[in-house]
Amino acid sequence: CGDLMSPPVYLTADSAVRDAFRAMHDHRYSGLPVVDEAMRVTGYVDLLELALRYLAELPEPGDTPSASSGG
Repeated sequence: CGDLMSPPVYLTADSAVRDAFRAMHDHRYSGLPVVDEAMRVTGYVDLLELALRYLAELPEPGDTPSASSGG
C-alpha cells in the first residue's frame, strides 16, 4: 500500500509553463494552485490556461528569427 498523503504540489507566480506542465503530468493533475511566499493560494492554473500561455509564447507564422541570433 502506498502513502496516504503525497507532498503538496503547487506553482508560484514565477513558475515556467514547462515546469507547470511537468508537475501536472507527473502527478496526473489537471490544475494546480498558485501560491505566494507565505504559501497562501493566490490563484489556480489549469491545463487550458497553460495551453493558451504556451501558444501566446510561440512566434507568429511568418516571423523570422532576428539577425542577431547568429544563424
